[in-house]
Amino acid sequence: MAGSEAKLKLAIDRVQQKVIFAEANKDSIDRLCSLLNLPIGGATKFLGKENFVGCVAKLFDSVVKLGDKYMQSKMKKDVLVKPDITCLESFLETDGVSRANEMKLYYMCSGSSSPRQASAFGSGTRTSLHLYVADDPQTICPQCQSPMSTAVQFVSSKGVNKEEASVDESGYVKGIVTYIVSDDLVVEPSSSTSTVDLLKKNNVRDSARLDMVDVSFGAREVLKLLEESLKSESVLTNVFLEKQKLQSQVVQYAKS
Repeated sequence: MAGSEAKLKLAIDRVQQKVIFAEANKDSIDRLCSLLNLPIGGATKFLGKENFVGCVAKLFDSVVKLGDKYMQSKMKKDVLVKPDITCLESFLETDGVSRANEMKLYYMCSGSSSPRQASAFGSGTRTSLHLYVADDPQTICPQCQSPMSTAVQFVSSKGVNKEEASVDESGYVKGIVTYIVSDDLVVEPSSSTSTVDLLKKNNVRDSARLDMVDVSFGAREVLKLLEESLKSESVLTNVFLEKQKLQSQVVQYAKS
């Protein structure tokens, strides 16, 4: 995912001047889901959805309802809907995915990784193995006062499934389908049924009224989405149609 540019394909109703829905791939949904790795996800859960204006609660609920078929793992889903609000880091990386998706590293001092000591430890011989672990490579070992800078990786009790080792497990959702996002940020797998339902909900009886427009979905747009989602349920319309109008005005001014 790193280095790719997230995009959305907006379905804009020319008559009502609003975004009916957006088609999105894995990259874009991962970027959108990264909003829930902010304290908002924890606040939505612990403070109650009724305390939020706008549609953040709907985004939260729709991710809760996404089945295991679409999520990379239960652990990654829990990062979004059951976040640890005590240790949140910067939520927008260059690829739009939180650090929570990276392999977690821990650190030991150099005295903890000696082959001779490890061999002695395994054979039951008494050793001076330094059994301390830290999550910061600048931490000083309490036993030898050396920096604990030797990286070790956390290994899940489930181990690694060799058949799945080559599958892209970055981000939050799987790239097995195209997703659809409503104007109020409800996310679901794209299907003819979901599209028709959104058209009916928005009183669009003729699909010829729709313009399909590709837009970039970078960090700036994500932050604007966050701002609008806290006060409105017409988030895609407010963010992207306003941007389209401004761009159109610039073009018209340049031609005049």
